[in-house]
Amino acid sequence: MRLRETGMAVAIGALAFGAAACEQASIDCRTARGSFAATYTLKEGAGPCSELKGDRIGMQSYYPELEGTGKVDLSWSTLAIRTASIGRLDDEVKRRGVTLSEPLYSLGEFASMTPDSSGQCSVPSLSPTDVSVPAIPPEEDPLDPENPEPGVPATGITYTWSDVRLVVTPTVPGTRMTAELTYTENGCAAKYSVAAVWPAVRCEKLTVDESGKVVGMRQPEEKLCDSEPDPEPPYNRPTGSRINPDFKVHCDPDLFLCVLDAEP
Repeated sequence: MRLRETGMAVAIGALAFGAAACEQASIDCRTARGSFAATYTLKEGAGPCSELKGDRIGMQSYYPELEGTGKVDLSWSTLAIRTASIGRLDDEVKRRGVTLSEPLYSLGEFASMTPDSSGQCSVPSLSPTDVSVPAIPPEEDPLDPENPEPGVPATGITYTWSDVRLVVTPTVPGTRMTAELTYTENGCAAKYSVAAVWPAVRCEKLTVDESGKVVGMRQPEEKLCDSEPDPEPPYNRPTGSRINPDFKVHCDPDLFLCVLDAEP
């Protein structure tokens, strides 16, 4: 069964509005498309797996396509989640001639196609993202034999997402999310609570010298999280951060991403 993005819900909602202009158009459970800036708050665990601060996570919702009809089943929808860390790992091992087994994302079904009375949509459980990387030996660079590329140890990583909740209202169309995450790496397991906001906006201040070379330490820049436009140099942001101005956000000094001040 193929899946089709629930961006179609926008058009469907518009048709509903046209049919009954005096009523507010209904809205289906879905997520904003693209990357969210997520913070991880440790709940349980110790060791290297307990040191995660957060990540950019890509999320997409889908309607299933009815086989052989060209139409979609509007009675249910699914949510896919993939972290930027998994994407970077995939790129790195591909460069070394290794292909990770698919899928590199988690997939789960919305509990309902419509938000509850508080404007929330939930995905109670998702399939785990389970990645196994074989040991990769050091690789000599023929152009620089004294500095071989280091090897990669065998690694097993699992992301298990649960209790995903999205705020889905006309003013917050799936742009704010909370979830529970169990992260496992080589047998070390830790549990986190997750809060995420769309879109993922970088807020790193770069200090450059006269030649344009980056110098100095990385610093957070709160101005880059502001939703107000600032088209003049040095920011050159005619649209601002694009983050909902009703959300309270700040620049996280570890992630250099604009993140929510607190969980919704």
